[in-house]
Amino acid sequence: MFFIYSRFCRHLLPLLALTAFLLAPHQARAIETAAKEAFLVDFETGAVLLEKNADTPMPPSSMSKMMTIFMVFEQLRDSSLSLDDQLPVSVKAWRKGGSKMFVREGDNVTVEDLINGVIVHSGNDACIVIAEGLAGSEEAFSSSGAIGESASIEAAAGKPGISYVTSAIGSPANWVLRTAISRIPPAGPIPNM
Repeated sequence: MFFIYSRFCRHLLPLLALTAFLLAPHQARAIETAAKEAFLVDFETGAVLLEKNADTPMPPSSMSKMMTIFMVFEQLRDSSLSLDDQLPVSVKAWRKGGSKMFVREGDNVTVEDLINGVIVHSGNDACIVIAEGLAGSEEAFSSSGAIGESASIEAAAGKPGISYVTSAIGSPANWVLRTAISRIPPAGPIPNM
């Protein structure tokens, strides 16, 4: 009898403990980040999941690069640009400091390579080549309004030191994501497998 009881307890007690743990109310854990500023929203519900210094002014940095790449993707989608198109490298792009793709003055670089240069290398030089290729100059690209009235940029690469600032909540990246997501077609019904 003792053997059966011992065997029963050995299997049942862990199961009871697991059941009690799963049924007990749990509090959601706060999201922690080392970021100085952050703003995270659930796309489905619109609920703010994380807000940390979301209104604090900050340089746009790579958010401007995201917008630049977004404009490239828009033109690729509209077939006004192709991955094989080649854009010329100006002296301004070649001399641009900070993170670089290391394009050379006078070379022609494919759009595909420039996309990789911006996304992988965070290349300021690649951003300028794109801006100049799409609008004639970085200044014309930045002020063209093509990005949207509520989300303008002052420099294609978003280099710190420019007078333009943004915030996590008013970020150009938010505009890019909202615009991109709004253009995703509905998935439709899931086919039976």
